[in-house]
Amino acid sequence: MNVGSTVSFICTAKSKLPAYTLVWTRNGIGKLPNRAMDFNGILTIQNVQPEDAGIYVCTGSNMLGMDEGTARLYVPGL
Repeated sequence: MNVGSTVSFICTAKSKLPAYTLVWTRNGIGKLPNRAMDFNGILTIQNVQPEDAGIYVCTGSNMLGMDEGTARLYVPGL
C-alpha cells in the first residue's frame, strides 16, 4: 500500500443465531490509527502512513464463542 492511499479490510463471519459482533484491533497495540474507521466488520484506513503498517486482527464473538482473523498492512517507507 502506498503512503496517502486508502485501504479497506473486510471481515465476515458465518454463524447461526446469535449473530457475531465484529471488532478490529491492531496486534500488539490494540488501538487503531486515528484515521481508521471500523464499521460492520470493514476496517478502512485513510491517508495511510508508514506508522500504520502492522497486523490487524478482526475478532468475531457471540455468546457461544469467538474466532479471529488477521490482515497485514505493509507500507513502504519514503
